[in-house]
Amino acid sequence: MARKIVWIDQARADVRAIDRESALDLLHGLAGFLTSEESDAKRLQSIDPPEFRLRLGN
Repeated sequence: MARKIVWIDQARADVRAIDRESALDLLHGLAGFLTSEESDAKRLQSIDPPEFRLRLGN
């Protein structure tokens, strides 16, 4: 299954607003989600098209 991430403007602004280390952790986690079937992501129920919740660190 091909996955892609759709960034809304608010999400971009939120990533820019956090510290660099946390932003890099987030981006690495997203890259892992896109390239691996094994991640701490869960599909949200009753949402079409599918959306996921991805847990990263604290």
